Amino acid sequence: MRVDAGGVGLTTTNVSLRGMQLSCPGLLFGLLQPALDRGTVELTLFLPDNTAARTACAVAYVSHYGYEYLIGVSFLAFEDDGYERFRRACLEGAEEQGPAAPAETSAAAV
Repeated sequence: MRVDAGGVGLTTTNVSLRGMQLSCPGLLFGLLQPALDRGTVELTLFLPDNTAARTACAVAYVSHYGYEYLIGVSFLAFEDDGYERFRRACLEGAEEQGPAAPAETSAAAV
């Protein structure tokens, strides 16, 4: 899945109900570093059904891997019905485990 982080194009390498792992080309990593250093990042997910969902995420880890960086994030909040659309488009049929889903928030919170 394609992901936009403040104009930097990323791709997912793994997704779950609670978060995802993103792949960032090494040449673009410096553009993301300020947000990663803060510990939170705002993302736009381009879902397989051709819709977009905005979310705020906590940075769980950053790992250098060859010519790319792998970035693990956990969902904090989605804009509007973004979490439900993400779940339906990407994880339909996945069993929910762990704590409750992230809270839906207004556009002002993301």
